Amino acid sequence: MTSIEQERENFLRNAILVVDHSKAALISLIELELQKKHLTFEQFLNQSQHEIYHLCYNNGRCCRCLPGSSLSRRNRIIFPSQMEVLFDKAAKMPGHRRGPDFCCSFAKKGIGTDVLDLTLARCLLVNCCTDVFWYSCLQFQGISFEDFLNQNKHLIYHLWQYNKGCCHCPNHFQLPVNFQLINTQQWNALFTGSTGLPMCRKRSHTGGTNCICSISAISGISQGNLDIALQQTMLEYCCSNRKSVETLVKIRNNVYGHTKAAQISDSDYTRFKNDIETAVLDIAAVCRKETEFKTALNDVNHRNLDHTLLVQYQISLLDRTNVKIAELFALAQSSQNSMDQTMTKMQTLQETTQNLMDSSKKADEHTAAKLQKLEGKSETTNSGIESSKKAEEHTASKLQKLEESILCTSQRLRQLKQKQRKLKNIFPKVKKNKRFTSEIINNP
Repeated sequence: MTSIEQERENFLRNAILVVDHSKAALISLIELELQKKHLTFEQFLNQSQHEIYHLCYNNGRCCRCLPGSSLSRRNRIIFPSQMEVLFDKAAKMPGHRRGPDFCCSFAKKGIGTDVLDLTLARCLLVNCCTDVFWYSCLQFQGISFEDFLNQNKHLIYHLWQYNKGCCHCPNHFQLPVNFQLINTQQWNALFTGSTGLPMCRKRSHTGGTNCICSISAISGISQGNLDIALQQTMLEYCCSNRKSVETLVKIRNNVYGHTKAAQISDSDYTRFKNDIETAVLDIAAVCRKETEFKTALNDVNHRNLDHTLLVQYQISLLDRTNVKIAELFALAQSSQNSMDQTMTKMQTLQETTQNLMDSSKKADEHTAAKLQKLEGKSETTNSGIESSKKAEEHTASKLQKLEESILCTSQRLRQLKQKQRKLKNIFPKVKKNKRFTSEIINNP
């Protein structure tokens, strides 16, 4: 076998691992979720319809959104072509009013997990099957959520304190993230200081003294007490099965999304094969299918392959790539339409703003004219007030003179009355003297 032929065979064996066995592992996890909840795949899709719908249509509310609820801002995860695999456009749930094709749509009758590809299986697992991941972390391991938190305390701590070392960090420890994924409120909902656990004196390799020895999970805590976003974050970084799912999808994307030819070197094939087998068997153990998957994986390494099979898997991968390209094109077209609509709205808004500015300018000019008139009237009023003030002062002066004249007249009246009283007193005496004088004259 030539080197090129060997590399093509490596490509084919790796394609079988990805197309068949990686997908089968993810579907086994979904079926475990269905088994634990006693659901058919059709019932599962109907129960999760609203959440799945908004993985595709994420820009607006639908007729099943509760009043006051808000949508999380995220990129489209599922495309309409994938929705068409799962749901019946024509079959609508009660209460449907309006919306895109798959709003309130029922799952297709009798649908099974065999319709899923690796991408769609991963989307459903990550977004709608949180419970099966918790099962793999807790019940399957025989531990409580409190135990899980204490076992992963160091990693969870650095999802909160993302840029600080602690006493549990070994030398040259690579911090898991470079931005905060868990806030202080969420951390306090998980852990508490314990007086029964002593602090250590060990310094971290970064020179800090952030000790987490005396920190422990809150007693009796349950994952059901946490919001779904925090659960998703913890599973992404602390759940082995969740990481295995991402490993399988990442290998598929890296190998078949960037390959230039249907060839893989021996070293790359060995590395990819080992990573795929480790991830698949990690999932298989939780699903109680370890023996089944070991047999299937071993068969890939020993089965005879022919050119027809190579072409078949190339076509399968190419079809998926073409679908992805079509979906991306549809997304780009949708984005372009959204941009066009946004530009139209911006233009309308600009015209409205200009009209408002013109109206405001006219209103300002009209107001300025009114103010000018008011200023003229104000000047006239001020002049009138000034004249009135002078007249008032003149009147006051006259009143003052009148008061002085009245006072003077009053004084003269008092003087006249005094003279009158004096005259009254003198008059009898004068009358008596007159009588006496008359007697003298008449009797000399």
